[in-house]
Amino acid sequence: MARLLVLSLATSTAAEIAASSIRNRELARQLLRSSSSVALNLAEGNGRCGRDRVHFFRIAYASAQEAKTTIEILAKSGAVDIETARQWYRRMHRIGGMIWAMMKHG
Repeated sequence: MARLLVLSLATSTAAEIAASSIRNRELARQLLRSSSSVALNLAEGNGRCGRDRVHFFRIAYASAQEAKTTIEILAKSGAVDIETARQWYRRMHRIGGMIWAMMKHG
């Protein structure tokens, strides 16, 4: 059940990021790639088992960390609204925590 919730949250967050206006094109593309990577690797991991599954969850976790850092840079540079950045950051942090639990508890 947690796998479906985290995948849904990651997918909706990536879609919101894709539809947003970010004033730095390069970082906007990077954020879209990393946030999409979270959702895509979660989906692929859900179709695998054993070490393969954990491998894709690790990639998703690392992409969530990358997305959080990109969001911080965008917020500090003023390229994205601070409240939007806070919301995205909180969601990515939550997603990362959920992925971490899935990696540790199967």
